Amino acid sequence: MNTPIKNSKHALIKICKKILNTDDVITESHVNLLKNKLNEHLNSGMSPTDIKNLYDIEYTDFGMFLKKCVGISLFTHKNAVDNYYRKIGKSLTDEKRIYRKACAFIFDPYSIPTIPGYEDLLEHGMFHPVNNPAGMCRDHIISVEFGWRNKIDPSIISHPCNCQFLTNQDNITKNDKSGLLLDDLLIRISTIDMTPICNQLKSLPKTIEHKLKISKTNAQYTTITNGYINRRVLKSDTIPENFRIGVTRKK
Repeated sequence: MNTPIKNSKHALIKICKKILNTDDVITESHVNLLKNKLNEHLNSGMSPTDIKNLYDIEYTDFGMFLKKCVGISLFTHKNAVDNYYRKIGKSLTDEKRIYRKACAFIFDPYSIPTIPGYEDLLEHGMFHPVNNPAGMCRDHIISVEFGWRNKIDPSIISHPCNCQFLTNQDNITKNDKSGLLLDDLLIRISTIDMTPICNQLKSLPKTIEHKLKISKTNAQYTTITNGYINRRVLKSDTIPENFRIGVTRKK
């Protein structure tokens, strides 16, 4: 169990040291400790991305690392959510899945200029973790979770009057908190015109000004690699040691 891990397994050694907070020579015993710790996080409802962010780990596909390098069998997204809710005594039933789906926004985000944060959307575009990390997310002002707990009709939760555009970070920080009282939302629905400016739910042609703004935002970023992982950073940032501008393709 104290057999040292081969130096060729540099990613496993590096992540072991980081998560276990040790500078010791990494052995099989350390890897077993790592596996137990990671399983604890996964069983508590954390995703591979959550764990990666918790320890500030730089690894492109941390889920693949868990499977290939540590030997952990990951839940599917559905099973992971079920497992988390079982542990906190709140199972995610088929009925709740149907409700969540019914509460999803289905309108084209660019089609309703009266949604709060619309100007930010025009300036920054829709959020994408790689292509547009500075973009905006569609957020339920009264959360889907609140709607489920209080048996609110999905047509109310999915109404454009219940939508706002937030940055991804603000959306994460908000979590499932509700920023509006139900009575206030009902007043908004009855008084604010949220008619889409196009008749069909199709993406509107983006103006030249909008396209230039998106291009300008994306132009601020570049991709760097150390031969194993890729990172998207601002061009103004200092490139870390052992990294270079470029992309490492997965084999």
